[in-house]
Amino acid sequence: MKKNLIILAGMAVLISAVSCSIEESNIDPIPADPRVPMTFTAGEFTKTSLVPGDNENAVHWSEGDAISIFDGTNNNEFTLTDGASTASAKFEGEAVPDKKYYALYPYSASAEFNGTVITSSLPAEQQYVGATFDTMLNPSVAVADGNNNLAFYNVASILQINVSELQSKSVREIQISADKSLTGEYTVDMSGDAFSAAASGTEISGLRLLVDSADMKTDSNSDGSISYYAVVLPGTYENLKISVIYSDNSYSERSYQGVTLAASDGNYVNVDASQATANNRGLYGLFMAGQDIYIGGKAYNKSQFTDSTPDDGTEDNIRRVTSTSSTIYAGSTLLGDGKIIFVDIQEQKAPLKIAAAGDIIVVGNDPENKPIVVRTSNVLQASESDKSRLILANLKIDLQNEENTQNIAFSTNTTFGELTLDNCDIIAANVSDFIRSNTSECSISEINIINCNIDLPLRNNVYIFNGGTGDSAVKQTIDKFNFSNNIIHCEEGIVTTFRLTQADNSLTAPALVDITDITLNNNTLVNVAYNNSAMVLAGNIGYAEAIDNLIYYSYNISENNNVTDKQNYFPLFRAWGNYPDYAECYSNIAYQQPQDTKIIGFRVWQNNNWIVSAGNVEQNIANADSDPFEGGDLSTFTPAPAYASYGAQR
Repeated sequence: MKKNLIILAGMAVLISAVSCSIEESNIDPIPADPRVPMTFTAGEFTKTSLVPGDNENAVHWSEGDAISIFDGTNNNEFTLTDGASTASAKFEGEAVPDKKYYALYPYSASAEFNGTVITSSLPAEQQYVGATFDTMLNPSVAVADGNNNLAFYNVASILQINVSELQSKSVREIQISADKSLTGEYTVDMSGDAFSAAASGTEISGLRLLVDSADMKTDSNSDGSISYYAVVLPGTYENLKISVIYSDNSYSERSYQGVTLAASDGNYVNVDASQATANNRGLYGLFMAGQDIYIGGKAYNKSQFTDSTPDDGTEDNIRRVTSTSSTIYAGSTLLGDGKIIFVDIQEQKAPLKIAAAGDIIVVGNDPENKPIVVRTSNVLQASESDKSRLILANLKIDLQNEENTQNIAFSTNTTFGELTLDNCDIIAANVSDFIRSNTSECSISEINIINCNIDLPLRNNVYIFNGGTGDSAVKQTIDKFNFSNNIIHCEEGIVTTFRLTQADNSLTAPALVDITDITLNNNTLVNVAYNNSAMVLAGNIGYAEAIDNLIYYSYNISENNNVTDKQNYFPLFRAWGNYPDYAECYSNIAYQQPQDTKIIGFRVWQNNNWIVSAGNVEQNIANADSDPFEGGDLSTFTPAPAYASYGAQR
């Protein structure tokens, strides 16, 4: 839903807007679906002006808006069919008739309704989108009257952070923390007349507002300040801290004691950027000042590391080094269990080396100026299986360096905790396997590859995780695999058989990979194909998610000979054993240059039959109507405006 904010008398006025076919063989008959087509009308929202007087702003519904309609049994998705760009809209879908209906904006497939309580979740990471708050974000609820009319009420609160005197600065992100949860799972009791969200999670969650400074030039207020909006759960917070972090790594902090954020209220915070705390030490300086730094979606703070005496020549858990420093190296190789290491590039004369790291976090101190690192051996060396981790952020990982004599980037022969690559530029050279294990029994708790740029060589068979083959059965388990917001590219031609996971089901030496949860969102895939099977091959898949991916070919690709359907399907997921009971897979798009008439679709494949599981899983990859990069920039992989929501969001 789009919320338009009008600036009157030099003041920011904020409205807290409420915002297939199934192979049948000896299957019992499926009961008839009791739901029938229905229409609900959403009228004017309850509004609260943030300035005295009768000022009001327009609240507009937008194309693509959707709401949850609860009929006592089902969480039904109703989508906007009429009324875009107006304050009143119609939503259509299916629900069980003759029930009392409750509504939630925005629609969430995971939202629940129990008795009179709605449960949903507010994301801890939000995006700056100009003079309003992130779309499909501000939660609102309604109870339908006898004519299926809905009057929505806001159940969250809005924080407006006004930053002035930016001058040459720009805001990179805003961090908000408190003594209890500002985001996360919440409940709304619908039994009374007043509605308000209440946090229901057990862990305290803050909020991170990410900003793309390139979008800010036209968003300034009449006084030159820029307003940033965050949606938070209402409540009384004894300690509320707001930290504005600028592009030069300086920062401003404001703390508030005993502040109450009520539902539907707008709350102002004014920050003067000219009074920011100087920081010439990059992310290390923020970290040592007690700010959170985020890697792989997780917050890291110096309080998590026991030893914190920096730069004194000792083996401490928090380090800031250059390639000329020798305090944390064996020779020139990064070591460390339980360490976080910030690497500067100023004195880098040769690539840094990483070897046999059991528990280490390596961070490029300046995200815009990435140090070069290479790996020298099997680097996934578990110290303790539940604590072992290799986390690399803001680095240029050179896999074509002479130190890399194998075609494997990372390998493990044991159970491992977490491998995370975040905001890394990866030169793949002749690498065929990014992660490989030949151990007969092995598990990895997490693999996170996000925000990375990956240049692939022109070759066949490139796997992110290869279960391996051997003389005996190989069995691996990945609990969580997040591959999102990446740009994967081959400049010289098509990389055929590019896969996130490889699982060989041969009878002589099966190598199977069981995946509990896999996410494949907002990736830009250029000239990488997954012909003759699927992008993800696994033994069993528990949950799969693939949303807003952009698949682009600048070369002709061959037919998929293994598909006997009338159309040419390139499946995303194939499971030898169990396929997902539920999958969120939609809004993906593909384009081939020169364009032909093939439709690229999605199915889950089991036992050589197409099996469609529950959820939005069939034919969710559509051909683009036009070249996504025509009018955009293929060199930076920035799509044209019509396709801006697809692919990596940078």
